[in-house]
Amino acid sequence: MPFSYAKTERLISDDDGDHESKADSFELSDGKEWNKIEISKCLNRILVVLIEYTRTMHRIRLKLPISISQLLIALLRHCNKLYTLHQ
Repeated sequence: MPFSYAKTERLISDDDGDHESKADSFELSDGKEWNKIEISKCLNRILVVLIEYTRTMHRIRLKLPISISQLLIALLRHCNKLYTLHQ
């Protein structure tokens, strides 16, 4: 894996300092922070690639590695797209 990420929490306060709330962010090793929309887009792209890989392996009659199957099911559950499994 070319990069790693860690979930961090930071406090955001408004101007008067009375109200504080937690915001989730993810930092890559190069210091870039991703918001949840960017992470969702990346997960969806990985999901599309895995589904196409699975279809290709099935079409040429090769066995799909179990680790790929487990990753695919975990991503489908996370994205709430279990209807895709029947394809």
